Amino acid sequence: MKKRITNISGITPELLRPIDGDLNSTPSWLNFGRAELFLRGKSALYYGFSSLGLKPGDEVLVPAFICKTVTEPLQRAGAVVIFFNVSRDFSIDWTSVEQLVSKKTKALVMYHFLGLPFNIREAEQFCKRHRIRFIEDAAHGLFSSVDGRPAGSIGDSAILSLRKCIPMSFGAALIVNKSELPLAPPPETAVALPIEAECYWQERARYLHQIGWQNINKALPVEMPLYSYHAAKLTKYFNNDATHSPLDSESLLVMHNCVPEKVKSAR
Repeated sequence: MKKRITNISGITPELLRPIDGDLNSTPSWLNFGRAELFLRGKSALYYGFSSLGLKPGDEVLVPAFICKTVTEPLQRAGAVVIFFNVSRDFSIDWTSVEQLVSKKTKALVMYHFLGLPFNIREAEQFCKRHRIRFIEDAAHGLFSSVDGRPAGSIGDSAILSLRKCIPMSFGAALIVNKSELPLAPPPETAVALPIEAECYWQERARYLHQIGWQNINKALPVEMPLYSYHAAKLTKYFNNDATHSPLDSESLLVMHNCVPEKVKSAR
């Protein structure tokens, strides 16, 4: 039996208050580049590949110490992932990375490790020098900055995983910082969630409310069969990187009502 639902921040009434304006719009605090909201960061990476004008077979340089949720959507979009070494102190020997650059190299990925901007400026300069695209993985970097510039505003494109920093069920953003690049995915390639998935959202919300997921100190024990059931549903509906559907209303309210200063002070 799983005793707690962990890693979930509290959802307070103030985060669910109604807002004026379009609920599906980007929040006021996301005021750089152009943003498109996605269910998950994997989908944002998947569509970000084509937004950069990259094509199947193009090589993308990626740090070897990285989660597969970064490499998988790039590979599904057609990228050939080329890994480069990361030292124990997270430093990078850029001279060795130079040796991996070929005519097929079109982009480089660099992340804000645990929200910290290791190597971001160096990666930016490397990409400019080699005239390749810079994909800034700021999944953990929401409301962080690099030399006064917001995390997510430095790369040609960037990924923000909103749900990892604020208590949204789902939520990520693709940021495109270059005016000459397209943002929205081609409609013919977008995969909408089925009606069954929308019904599951409601069922899941009721279940999470019953076990008290908003406050882990009061969370009820979770029966493993139920936990496994919801895990299986999540895999079925949200394991397709091409899925591009509107976020649920609760997540959107939390996104719009979150206060950046409070998130920063809680770190």
